Amino acid sequence: MKKQVLVAGGAVLLACALYFGFTNKPPKVSAFDEKRAELIDSLDVPSETTIVALQAALKKDPENLQLLDSLSHLWFHAGFPAIAADY
Repeated sequence: MKKQVLVAGGAVLLACALYFGFTNKPPKVSAFDEKRAELIDSLDVPSETTIVALQAALKKDPENLQLLDSLSHLWFHAGFPAIAADY
């Protein structure tokens, strides 16, 4: 009987600790997070329609080296060598 009371009391204490111990409010968005989102949105993508078309063609023929070279060329000359290296 004593063991059951201890387990029930422990469960109540744990539930209270979880309920009152933690906040349920979402974290505030910092100025850094807002600026990062703006910078990501402002990436100057070279002719987005061309890239989308080339990527769609690449999905149909993934071994086409000319498509890979075209995508790499577009990204490199746009100033994104890290993305160009993926192709």
